[in-house]
Amino acid sequence: DLDMMRRAFDEHDGDVAGVIVEPAMTNGGVIPPLPGYLEGVRALCTEKGAVLIMDEVKIGCRIAPGGATELWGVKGDIVTLAKAIGGGVPVGAFGGKRELMEQISPLGPAVHFGTYNANPLGMAAGLACLTKVMTDETYAEMTRLATRVADGMRHVIKETGTSAYVVQLETLGGIFFGLEEQPNNFREAARNDAARWDDYWFGMLNQGVIPMGSAWFEEWSMSAQHTDEDVDRTLEAFESTLRAIA
Repeated sequence: DLDMMRRAFDEHDGDVAGVIVEPAMTNGGVIPPLPGYLEGVRALCTEKGAVLIMDEVKIGCRIAPGGATELWGVKGDIVTLAKAIGGGVPVGAFGGKRELMEQISPLGPAVHFGTYNANPLGMAAGLACLTKVMTDETYAEMTRLATRVADGMRHVIKETGTSAYVVQLETLGGIFFGLEEQPNNFREAARNDAARWDDYWFGMLNQGVIPMGSAWFEEWSMSAQHTDEDVDRTLEAFESTLRAIA
């Protein structure tokens, strides 16, 4: 809500140091930004002199090699990354504009210590993941498979007359039961039929398929290891599950 954000800036004029935004929500299902929203946040932060921090811990290097900046063309002043960049090994990272990063020791006064900072295993795994695994070809294939899953689920939903909405964001996706259109915020997403979602999740699990995290506000995602055979099995289990819980 850009109008609400502007009011908050005006009410606390000069006191807002920064804004942290998740470019696409993934803890309320998958909720992409409305057209113009990220651009509006960027413009407000620039106008008010606030630092824009892009929280890409969950979507960074999953939706595109360059994350939200590449996909939507909006540059933050700082970006936070984790999860996918480690290729399965726990890794976290952040970066930003030179004038901000130079505030961190040893160049600046801000101390940034950590037991696992620059951990050799994490750094080696991250470097291999970003340079050897996550190629343009890999992203294209993951997105193709994700599209197959999303389109296949939509077909099954239509065939079974189920009230549900499937969302796809590049390699990510999710499903909301009881909704007929894309929710644009958590309040709208929370109208999801959680009981029916649980029936779906356990139904898939009983057929040997873990469709996504074990809560409706999680998301499914494609990896470099998924194949068309995995998609076929997922869609077969999905159709069987929906017919069973209809």
